[in-house]
Amino acid sequence: MRRKLIAQGLGGYTLTLPVKWIRDHHLKSGTELNLVETENGLLIQSSYQKQEKSIVIDISNYKEKMIHNLLYQAYRRGYDLIKLKYQEPAQLKNILRLLPNMLGFEMVDSKNNLCILQNIAEPEAEKFEVLLRRLMLQVKEISEKVSLALSNKKEIDESISTLQQDKLIIDKTTNYLRRTLIRTQPKGEASFLLYGMITQLSLLTHDWIYLYEAVKNHLFSPAIKSLLQKSNQLIQDYYTSFYSQDLIEIHKVGEAKQQIEEQIIQLLKKFNYPENLILTYLKEIMRLLQSATTYCIGYFLEPKSIT
Repeated sequence: MRRKLIAQGLGGYTLTLPVKWIRDHHLKSGTELNLVETENGLLIQSSYQKQEKSIVIDISNYKEKMIHNLLYQAYRRGYDLIKLKYQEPAQLKNILRLLPNMLGFEMVDSKNNLCILQNIAEPEAEKFEVLLRRLMLQVKEISEKVSLALSNKKEIDESISTLQQDKLIIDKTTNYLRRTLIRTQPKGEASFLLYGMITQLSLLTHDWIYLYEAVKNHLFSPAIKSLLQKSNQLIQDYYTSFYSQDLIEIHKVGEAKQQIEEQIIQLLKKFNYPENLILTYLKEIMRLLQSATTYCIGYFLEPKSIT
């Protein structure tokens, strides 16, 4: 669909809109429209609210893990109304446990084995950049918390006790960001690259938390402490390279990641439990960082700026 700009006085321009779109959105002369500048152009939005996107899911035959997957995927795919049919009270408990990770959603009804979740107060898509930076800072913070706590047990910051709450915030943020990327694609084609990167960073952060919980009561050799600090520094460098969009810097992250992996392999031949558990987690963190780095490189190739 193509339209020509019509020159007006004082350097202004007008543009005709399709009649069908005007009618479908119940618009008339004088109606105010919302204009949003995106990576690929200008998005014109009406204030008219379209019918909610809804889905009904029968979870009667599923247990916790599958309920988790179904609920989060329905949220990320952009549904505004999610109706869940269940049989067991434990299934409803699972839903309620997962609900805090669905930003803007609340349970509006639950009776006759039907739970209804609805989008009540979801943030505007314009806040995507703010929430993305918040996520990147959270990833940095958790990496630093865990590496410092395990490297120097005499100076453990009280903030380490909030790791489970941190995980909740991470899950809530990453779920919302992926939902926004599917619903509005604020970065155009690059939205798909960001989706992959955010997913890897979410899993990477989980691994830092699982790592701490698994070995927090143990003491470690200088070699392990050094490796923890190097791994943490790499996460800090990843953040810097992402917001500078510097291919050289992200290349350095990849090279440093490879060196850490080589060191992990050598130390795995030397140590037993609990050191080998730390090393296994760190190897997985490096693998996820590599995937996030690959998505990041693709994202840098898009003609855009990160603010």
